[in-house]
Order: sequence, then structure tokens, then C-alpha cells
Amino acid sequence: MFYNIYKNITEKEYYALKVELNKFQEVVNKYLEQFSFYPQRKKYPEALNFDFEKYDDNFLGGIGFSYDDLPGKLTFTLNLIKAYDTPNGRYYHSETVVKSFEAKDLWKNYEQWFKKAVDNYNSISKEDLTDYTEFTKIS
Repeated sequence: MFYNIYKNITEKEYYALKVELNKFQEVVNKYLEQFSFYPQRKKYPEALNFDFEKYDDNFLGGIGFSYDDLPGKLTFTLNLIKAYDTPNGRYYHSETVVKSFEAKDLWKNYEQWFKKAVDNYNSISKEDLTDYTEFTKIS
């Protein structure tokens, strides 16, 4: 039985994308591991997305790749988030690295896109986070 969590994709498109994304994720895994980003455990296996986490002594964050679910389009968006925790809360920065690129272009530009995500992540300093970003207070 087909279980679809999306509104704007057919069963045929879904399964074709799922197969392609499984191959794509394997390649991206190898690329991102060299920068200490590792796959997040899947919470929703039916989702057309994947996330990579990174933790070190000072920061936590990740890079996320997700299906946009827009009418008449098969597109994805690449995002990142980086955070710094203090005893009082969490400072964080999130950004869209590449927005709404077409599924047919997945293999064409992925190295450039993920390199940009890693470079942007690495360029965010503790000072950037504590001086210029969002803050969530711990209750």
C-alpha cells in the first residue's frame, strides 16, 4: 500500500525519486563525512529528505536536504543550521543554501552546493552566533 505524506507528487514520481535519493544520499554521505558531518538517524523513512549532523566541542548543527512539495514541480532545498549553547540558552543561525532546485539537476551541481553548505557552516564563528543570531532561552 502506498503511503504518501506529500500533496503534490504521484506514486510513480515518489518511488522514482526515492530510489534516486537513496543513491544520491550514499554519494553525499561519503562527501560530507570528510568534514565530520554524519547522517542523522531516519525518523520518517517515507520522507524525501535527509539530514547530516555535526557535533564538536563548541558547536552543534547540520545540513539538511528536503523535498519542497510544490504543485507541478519536483524541487529540493538545501539548508544549514549551526548553534552554540550557553548555560542560559542556545544561539543559532540557519540559512537556505540552495532553494528549490529541480530534481533533474541533482547530480549536476551537488558538489558545488554541498561545498557551499560546508564552507558557510565553517565560516560561522562563535562571535557570529552570539552577536548576530537568534537566541532561544532555556526555561
